[in-house]
Amino acid sequence: MRPGGAQIHHSCSESSLSPHSHEQASFVIFVLIILAAMLGLFLLDEYYKKRYVVVYLLICSLSGSLTVMSVKGVSTAVILTLSGEQNAFTHLLPWILVVTLTVTAVIQVPRNIIAHGCSSARA
Repeated sequence: MRPGGAQIHHSCSESSLSPHSHEQASFVIFVLIILAAMLGLFLLDEYYKKRYVVVYLLICSLSGSLTVMSVKGVSTAVILTLSGEQNAFTHLLPWILVVTLTVTAVIQVPRNIIAHGCSSARA
């Protein structure tokens, strides 16, 4: 090994991951806590949402963490399917992750960008 170089001793290959690895109890509890926090932030009075920008930052951050986990799960399912090991999309979990990915990605898009895109499409 040359000086200053890094050497990886133990690594996990993508193909060794199963599409059911996200079905652990700790993951489910984590997702439920994030969803409860997001629901609480959505139900806040409009006064607090307009006064404190941290509310929108928290909503984006929480939905962003779900987006990242969903992308990882969907990409693992795609890799397993394309490698021929198994068709991961015959299970329910990858489809739940696709829906979660779509919903959380839409939540993160600011409303003014959506409104501006819709108004410029009409013109």
